[in-house]
This record gives sequence, structure tokens and C-alpha cells, in this order.
Amino acid sequence: VVLSYVVAYSAHNYIDNEVYIAFYESLRNENLSFGEINLNIFSERLYMFEPGFRLLSVIIYKFGLGNIGYLFIIALLTNILFVNLIYRFKYPIFIIISFVTSGLYFQECNLVRQMLAVAIFCYSLRFIKENKKINYILCIVCASLFHTSAIILLVLTERLFHLMFQVILIHKK
Repeated sequence: VVLSYVVAYSAHNYIDNEVYIAFYESLRNENLSFGEINLNIFSERLYMFEPGFRLLSVIIYKFGLGNIGYLFIIALLTNILFVNLIYRFKYPIFIIISFVTSGLYFQECNLVRQMLAVAIFCYSLRFIKENKKINYILCIVCASLFHTSAIILLVLTERLFHLMFQVILIHKK
């Protein structure tokens, strides 16, 4: 939660967030009701963001949150997925330190959509390890609804991920 507050309150320091906030504020002009969400969020009038990000933004907007609340909810979703992954490791404190000091966390402050897609991808890695291919594919499709570049992750083979889990990552048994 604390990490999500830092992301939300640092919005004015990052250039991409100006676009996200302008998009979020433009929803006021759309006068959307929940019945209209399915039609209007996919129109090109609402910027060129992927449909999953637009839908999430409209849902957050419907709760009446301001700009900081908007960025906080997106950061919270991203961090929940990352924390879920981190606590699967044998020594989570080292992973947390790496997450913060590597710059990955600070990219979350600027690259909101991309980092949400990365977090969904990281969460989906568990399904590769558990040999649940359909769940992995569904997660990657979901991630691509927030950033289309995530679709490339469908072509990466499970063998690559098994090798990564065996060689690089120390997992709990």
C-alpha cells in the first residue's frame, strides 16, 4: 500500500502520467453510465489506449476518485501482483530490495500501463511452473489488454521459463 501511495503522489514528476491524468479527466466529459461503458470505452474518442486500460479507468472513475486515487488504484493492482510473486520466493526480502533498487519499481511511477502488463505477466509465471498453459495464455491475453506488446509473450516457450525457474530463481518447495 505504501509503495502505491508513492507512485500516486509522484505523478507530477513523470511525463506519461500527464497523459493518463488528461485521459482520466476527459472521462468527465463523456458522461458515461454503467450501461454505456461497453460501447463508449472502445471508441477512439477516448485516446488510443488499450481496451482493458480504458475499462479499468472508467470503473475507477465511476467510484468518484480523483487523479491521485486513480493512479493509486492502478499502482495498488500492479503492486498486489508483484507482491504475490515476490512472496513465492524463498528469501523475499532480497527480491524486494532488488525490485526497489533495480529501478523496476520507479518505472511503475511513469509507465503505468506497461508495468501493469508486466505485473500480470509476472503473476502468470506461476502457471508455467504449474504446467497450466490455458491460465498462462489467459493472463497474457489480459496483459495485452493493458499493453499490446504483452502479446509477444505468447510466443515464448514454456521450456524457456522452466529453465529460468531451475537456473535463476530460488523457489520455495
